[in-house]
Amino acid sequence: MVTYGGTGLGTISQLFADRQGSIVAQLTSGGVNTGLNTYDEYGIPGAGNTGRFQYTGQIWLAEIGMYHYKARVYSPYLGRFMQTDPIGYADQTNLYAYVGNDPINSADPTGAFEVRARSAGEARRLESMINSIAEGTYRFNGQNALEKVGESRHPEQYSETYSATLDAMIASPNVATMEISQTINDNGTVVDLDQRGGGGATSSGSNPTIIVTGNPQNGRAMGADGQPLSQSAAEVLMHEVVVEAGPQMLGGVQKSIGPENQVRGEIPNARERAWDPNHPN
Repeated sequence: MVTYGGTGLGTISQLFADRQGSIVAQLTSGGVNTGLNTYDEYGIPGAGNTGRFQYTGQIWLAEIGMYHYKARVYSPYLGRFMQTDPIGYADQTNLYAYVGNDPINSADPTGAFEVRARSAGEARRLESMINSIAEGTYRFNGQNALEKVGESRHPEQYSETYSATLDAMIASPNVATMEISQTINDNGTVVDLDQRGGGGATSSGSNPTIIVTGNPQNGRAMGADGQPLSQSAAEVLMHEVVVEAGPQMLGGVQKSIGPENQVRGEIPNARERAWDPNHPN
């Protein structure tokens, strides 16, 4: 990560972050260390800290002694946000708390967790599905909220497109929920997703709910070569993210099969999916 400053933006500095994204060191283009940043567990900066971006990578507002967390302003001295959580009580009952008062193990870089799982058990399964395809490494934290904890692994084996969609969803002011369930209630009718939904479904709206069964699907979709397409549980979840939920949250073209085929083109031995009336090119 680099910053540009000075006259004509000609001064280039490289920033180094710890596991929570806090900027702990800054080097000039000549390799000179301009100082080490330190913080207490809630983000109070050390007296010698420098730079605009500091605790969990957020903008330090020195004039008021607070951080700009995009959705809210955070006071490290109080250890709380100054505004209520924009997602309401979906995270916790204290609308001002920072990461459930567990800043050592968690971070909230936007002031609102934007992709979350229903439970810890489901979070582990969903995490495994995501990391089997996405180029970055993701985890659900103690609040069952999705975080990116690692950059690219082997680009030739994983999908940059999938990671980019997940990153944008995490940074979005909207909220997506992921859950694992065999059935959904469709206007009073119980629908088995393996039998009628291809293993997954996503509700409409800018705050969608993604539901997958966690089971592989054999032949319920067609490949672009005209042959039945077998899909892993991870591929079903990927479809719901890049074709359904992502565009709804981010304002993109909904239900286009194009993003899914872009992901499939980035991972080994994956066949393209054919378009259909519900998922045009």
